[in-house]
Amino acid sequence: MSVSFGGTYLFEEVTFRMGAGDRVGLVGKNGAGKSTMLKILAKDMVPDSGSIATEKEVRIGFLRQDIDFEQGRTVLEEAYQINGHFNVDMLFELIQKRKLRVSRATVYNTIEHLLKCGLVTKHQFGETKFIYEKSFAYKQHDHLICGDCEKVFEFCDPRIYQIQSTVEKYLDLKITQHALNFYGKCNKLKQTGSCEYFKVKKQ
Repeated sequence: MSVSFGGTYLFEEVTFRMGAGDRVGLVGKNGAGKSTMLKILAKDMVPDSGSIATEKEVRIGFLRQDIDFEQGRTVLEEAYQINGHFNVDMLFELIQKRKLRVSRATVYNTIEHLLKCGLVTKHQFGETKFIYEKSFAYKQHDHLICGDCEKVFEFCDPRIYQIQSTVEKYLDLKITQHALNFYGKCNKLKQTGSCEYFKVKKQ
């Protein structure tokens, strides 16, 4: 694949291949053609020569540079400052506290872009609002949801991955992700009438 401007090649006869699950960083100095390469991959531009081949089920998500906000912050950066789960209202309030001029609608739209790019994951536990968590370089885990306060706890158990490996071998397929949610009631709240998450005192 080659691209030139004004008779000068930005890059020439570039060839590469990416497989399922790959995470690739595109690094280079200003003007090296990083943005141009991404636009070609997103089919916003056509190369001078060469082509891009993808599997039928592959979808390409593209988070554009023009979602940058005041003080060099982005919704993505703000979301990744949050430890654990968050909803759009929580993220919007955080952005407002930092005095960034970003509308609630912009936050919603950006979150949708981040979902398509695989940078955040969306959950809905029970009848609660949709909540999100960062997914890039974030270890696979499962959830326990308290039915009293809706607090979401994260946990990892290697036995779950042993089961996953067994299922893969038995069905001859590769599991790319799974979701396991447990729901329960707080024993401490039942016994004492209060807990650190559910601020209720016995009458």
